[in-house]
Amino acid sequence: MYEHTGTKTYQREHFHQHPGEYRCKFLPYTQKADILMNGIYWDKGMPRLFEWEHLTDPQFRIKTIADITDDKGGSVPCNLGDATMDDPIYGVDRHTRKRTEPYLPGSVDMMAVGNLPNELPRDASRYFGEQLIKHVLEDLVRGGSPVIERATMVRGGRLTASFQYLSEYASGGQGG
Repeated sequence: MYEHTGTKTYQREHFHQHPGEYRCKFLPYTQKADILMNGIYWDKGMPRLFEWEHLTDPQFRIKTIADITDDKGGSVPCNLGDATMDDPIYGVDRHTRKRTEPYLPGSVDMMAVGNLPNELPRDASRYFGEQLIKHVLEDLVRGGSPVIERATMVRGGRLTASFQYLSEYASGGQGG
């Protein structure tokens, strides 16, 4: 996603310490994708995925952006902020940079809600819990289930036979 302007490499630690020395390599995807779901960490000083002027380029193909991180004016410059769960989608005119109604020609549709990151794990947790109750709870309560046996990684503080391949990792070694 990013590369150092001099070395053409990426080193995560260096990037976070010196983001201004990197450029974003996302721009070619704006000419191929219709939808962007953005969920990257972004901070001031980091290169954006694209800039405002790219939105006016006829080759900029993206029509819908879900900015899950919701950094107003951040990695997605056309995130104007202030959307709510009740009214999560708005349009942004590609030329005037003004908020519009969604789904208009010449605009990009934005879905960027400040508390959306909290909504995603809540939905995922609810679904996971429902599936756990539906498919696993009975085996846990009854005991002696081969499925639970195969899934048990540790018993009595020791790795089970099926997970011995993790022993070097578990002991702090270099494996895994």
